Amino acid sequence: MNLIVAAVTLVAVSAWASDSASCPISGRAIDPSASLNVNGKSVGFCCDKCPAALEKKLGVVDAGPQKCPVSDEPADRKVRMIQATTEAVYFCCGQCRTKYIKEQKVPAVSEEGAAKCPVSGEAADGKSFVVHLGKKVGFCCGRCKAKYVKDNHVLMTDKGAGTCPVSGEPADQGQVVYVTKAKAVYFCCAGCQREYVSKEIAAKL
Repeated sequence: MNLIVAAVTLVAVSAWASDSASCPISGRAIDPSASLNVNGKSVGFCCDKCPAALEKKLGVVDAGPQKCPVSDEPADRKVRMIQATTEAVYFCCGQCRTKYIKEQKVPAVSEEGAAKCPVSGEAADGKSFVVHLGKKVGFCCGRCKAKYVKDNHVLMTDKGAGTCPVSGEPADQGQVVYVTKAKAVYFCCAGCQREYVSKEIAAKL
């Protein structure tokens, strides 16, 4: 499974309204006909090329439709979602951090949205943030962060500095990389997809 720094999903359910205000690739106004599903939430794009560009950037793993994880029936290619979870990975030093990023081909996280809270419009406090769609999103407080995470179904874990995955030595809290594992999940129907999102994603927020 590829390691990436954001979480996205692709869905062919055009009836879903987009939860995003602008295209995460170009920053332009969204086109209702172009969207990806991010952990059960629709993300809009300005054109039909940007969804593929973002999915390629995030290195989404797609084994194709097999069995629906809810009903165990054959999955439908048209009912597709990408489940993604971001994890904070800590290292003992900058050298190990750089080695890990290079070997795992971890994309850099954009700081574009780190300065201003998207919920309140206030300046971010520099401590409250998540990594979403390849970007660091900053917040003015923990309450705004919690609201954003719930509204956008952002799955992100941070267990603190443990053991460096490269050297095996105790990790340094200041040497961290935010890595996302993402895979395409197919369902037999939209109902199973909704049930899966409710139990496997929304319930964990």
